[in-house]
Amino acid sequence: MNWISASLLLGISFFCHPVFAQVINLTPQAFKQQMEAKPGYLLDVRTDWEYAEGHLKQAQNSDVNSPVFEKLANILDSEKPCYVYCHSGGRSSEASALLVSKGMKKVYNLEGGISAWKKQGYPVVKK
Repeated sequence: MNWISASLLLGISFFCHPVFAQVINLTPQAFKQQMEAKPGYLLDVRTDWEYAEGHLKQAQNSDVNSPVFEKLANILDSEKPCYVYCHSGGRSSEASALLVSKGMKKVYNLEGGISAWKKQGYPVVKK
């Protein structure tokens, strides 16, 4: 096998990895519509104090940087959709990849996080 074929094969297998195939990034409008159409888990992966400042209604808070998050990821029903957000999208991307690695089949990441959600005028609730 020549190096071009090997590089192509490696590239295809990299982009077909489950993390790329199963994390779906959605705009705030699409995220809202998807949650309404197919309810599931709604995870706010920010810190407790960020969550207390305002979060999506019915969101469960589990800081992605806490050991508790990985424990939660291990017990979620992998057949249910999982909607994930943070402040601006970075931590939720990390959390989404971890959820997929734990076997979650449908993980939806809110592009731009709760900041983008609020810019659209969508509601948040305070603890």
